[in-house]
Parts: sequence; structure tokens; C-alpha cells
Amino acid sequence: MSQDKLIGKLSDDHVMSCSRLPALFGMSPWSSPNDELQKSMKAWDAIQGAKRLGLDINTQVTERFDHAEIELQGSMDGILEGAGRVIKHDPAAGIYVMGGPSIVLDGPGVAEAKLTRANALDVPAAYRGPVQVQGLMMCSGYQWAAIFTLYQGTELRIYLYGTDAAMQSKIREDVIDFDARMELYTTQN
Repeated sequence: MSQDKLIGKLSDDHVMSCSRLPALFGMSPWSSPNDELQKSMKAWDAIQGAKRLGLDINTQVTERFDHAEIELQGSMDGILEGAGRVIKHDPAAGIYVMGGPSIVLDGPGVAEAKLTRANALDVPAAYRGPVQVQGLMMCSGYQWAAIFTLYQGTELRIYLYGTDAAMQSKIREDVIDFDARMELYTTQN
């Protein structure tokens, strides 16, 4: 087979693909049927959240994003196209602009989808996306992010973030420290 025939994943995450069938059948040591259902639900939630915002989304992201200066990398659930759209904080519509009454979604933005059995929150826990999207913005150079969180399988909330200089500084410092410790470990072992 020629190299030009070797391509990345082309199937949509929100529908079952042939590569995921063993997990659906309970035959995979790495993924259960429920894991596969949750994977598809997350992709569907991102698509529905983008529609609610009136934005286009690419959920077939096959590239990894590497930070240009530090050893940090990540992958996204999707890439949104903001096109200068202004979105206002609107809890009645499930839209939460973090840090202000509105946000301008200019250029591409990070899309992350989360599922949880927890009760819905007006501010998501730091471990449920906010820190992750700051890192992804650092790696990609994007200036905004959306976290689509489906609570208890019924309530979809959208959290919109701009860049957070303080959080990104902490990420930078901690990643540099982590990398230095890894460098020391690998040279000693």
C-alpha cells in the first residue's frame, strides 16, 4: 500500500464505526459498550452546542496541537468557527460566558465536550474542562473555547472562555517544572 493511502480517522464519532464494533460487542479490553455510547454522546453534544451558538464545528479533528515553546500538547474534541460572533451570557438558554457579560468568538475556537452525572453548575469544576481548554488555547493559539457539558444526560450547558493570563502562566510554570523533573529522571535512569 502506498503512503498516500494511509490516512487518519474519517468516521464520525457520533455514529458507530467499524473500528469501534468490538467494544460495542463487549470484546474490547480497552473500551466497553457504555464507553462507546458516551463517546458518541459527547460528539453529539458538541454538535448540538455549536448549533445552539449558531456556529460551525469540525468534530473530525485528527491533529495534535503542540505548544511552540514548552513540552505541552493536546487534542480537541472539535474546532469551532466563531466568525466574529458576539455571544451574551444567557443562563436561561444554558449559555454561560465566564468572566464577563459577553464574549466575541473571533476565529477558530477550542471545543470540548463533557458528560457527568453531577448536578448542573453555573461554573464548572476546574477539572471538568476549564484548565484543559486554557492549555489547548496555549497549544493552538486560539483565543477562545467552549465547553459543552451534558449534566445527568438531560441538561446541556455551554461555558465560553477567553484566554486567562494567570491560568496560562501557571500552566507554563508547572509544565516547565514537570518537564525538568522528567528530564532529570530520564537522564538518571
